[in-house]
This record gives sequence, C-alpha cells and structure tokens, in this order.
Amino acid sequence: MALVARLVHMGFTTVIGSRLSTIVAIIIAAVVYFILLLTIGLLTYEDFKLLPNGDKIANKLVRFKLLKR
Repeated sequence: MALVARLVHMGFTTVIGSRLSTIVAIIIAAVVYFILLLTIGLLTYEDFKLLPNGDKIANKLVRFKLLKR
C-alpha cells in the first residue's frame, strides 16, 4: 500500500501538483488497502452486515466475487 501511494504521488506530482497528488495518492492507497483486506479474507460478510446498509454492500461484493458468504 505504501509503495502504491509513493508511486502514485511521484507519478502525479509533475502533472497535477504536489498537494493534489498527495490527496489522490491517499485515496488510491485506501482503495488498495480495502481490496487487500477483502483478498486476504480479514473482512467477512458478517462484518459488512454491521454497517448501515451493510447487507446491500455485502451482496454487491458477493455478486462481484470479492466476498464470500
């Protein structure tokens, strides 16, 4: 995740500036972290059910085969 954030920041700094590239790098790193949590299996279907509208989120993730029931 840190490597992705660093590479994105370095790649976007010359294009969109330092401040905006930092924000983009943080957002992309958070997405990568979330995907890693799903891939490793640390987040379960029951974890998503605890969230507001978690059933809908969990069902969409199951449909995209990112999460198992």
